[in-house]
Amino acid sequence: MSAVTRKYAYFPGCVAQGACRELYMSTGALTQALGIELIELKRAACCGSGTFKEDSQLLEDAVNARNIALAEELNLPLLTHCSTCQGVIGHVDERLKECEQTDPAYVEQINGLLTKEGCSPYRGSTEVKHLLWALGGRLWSRGYTSKSNSPADRSQMCGILWLLSTAGPNPYAL
Repeated sequence: MSAVTRKYAYFPGCVAQGACRELYMSTGALTQALGIELIELKRAACCGSGTFKEDSQLLEDAVNARNIALAEELNLPLLTHCSTCQGVIGHVDERLKECEQTDPAYVEQINGLLTKEGCSPYRGSTEVKHLLWALGGRLWSRGYTSKSNSPADRSQMCGILWLLSTAGPNPYAL
């Protein structure tokens, strides 16, 4: 995948679709302003916020393998703005990619569950990204660099973008 992707499979998560609509709206405004296209995964399920694995690691892995497979169907990286979702889905992706090498029967079990429900199988062919890395990468590709362009500078810019994304419906009103 290119270092500066401009199109993502967007996983908004359940909080942004309900209790925190301003996060959903500001994400759309920021990405549109920077020329990043989001294809919303409308059939995606809640990642479980890490609670699914309390009952069953298989449940957490199957639900999130399905979410990842939805992005894989589009041949796009999965993007979320929720740090919890990114953590949970990212860990599932890492675990399943490792299991492809160490325990392929487990991945087959997951894919069997997905296929049984009419879903595409998990292929491990995409990446799970957080919004801030996409925004930071897009800004850097447009030439917004500091003198050193160090990882610390990039993190600082991501912090600024996070503040903008939480400013409400008009992220430019700060």
